[in-house]
Amino acid sequence: MSSRYSLVLILVILLAMGCARVIKPSDKPLYDKAVAAIEAAKIELKNSEKAPEIKDLTELFNTAKMQLSGAEALLDKNDFSGACESAVKARETARTVRELPGQVQTLIAEVERNIQFAKELGMDKTYGKKIKEVESDVWDVKEKVRFKKYEPARVLAVLAQAKIKKALDDVEKATNEITKAKTALAEAKDANADTLASELYRSAEEALETAKKTMDNANFTQAVESASKAAQLARDALVKAKEAAAKKQDMPAPLPEKAPEAVPKKAPDTK
Repeated sequence: MSSRYSLVLILVILLAMGCARVIKPSDKPLYDKAVAAIEAAKIELKNSEKAPEIKDLTELFNTAKMQLSGAEALLDKNDFSGACESAVKARETARTVRELPGQVQTLIAEVERNIQFAKELGMDKTYGKKIKEVESDVWDVKEKVRFKKYEPARVLAVLAQAKIKKALDDVEKATNEITKAKTALAEAKDANADTLASELYRSAEEALETAKKTMDNANFTQAVESASKAAQLARDALVKAKEAAAKKQDMPAPLPEKAPEAVPKKAPDTK
């Protein structure tokens, strides 16, 4: 009887050994990384289950669970790299379930701030159509949020932010170009370009004034063009002024005028 028990015990041990995962020493670091990623994804999924909006994001939550199941399946197949990648995706998707509603509200607030800032800069004069378009996008985002469609709302909010940011970037570019033109004119004047290359210098000044006026009228694209032209004219004036100054230095100094010789006075006639 005891021999029968021994045989059963041996069989159990052999079966356990057969089912045990055999990890190569070289694969151990990647295996540990995959296991850690899977555990992190499980924790994130548990946290997401407590999110108030979980009922509105069931599809996204189920996607996270599927990604986690895929990671575990890959781990069983010793595809540690694939398991790690799938587990990271599962964790990110689960985190999105928890954070997405807040992200959308933050995006809405940022877009509305940028719209207000654009209006304060007077951009509605030339970007009126674009600003109205972005305002319409924001309204659509809020409607999607109202119906708990957070992912489409996030996508639309990101697009709206990109549109208004592009317009604001135009303002920044125009401001930078005007600053460059002012600097170039100052350098030219230091080299006496206002006198040695007066025509070019005046043209640069006129182009800068045009840039400033178009900037005040919120025509930022034209302001960039005029400011760039002013900077180039100022640089040309600087080069011409330096050349003129060099030529002036190389010219031989004029010879001093020879004083006229004194004419001897005639002696008075005593006759």
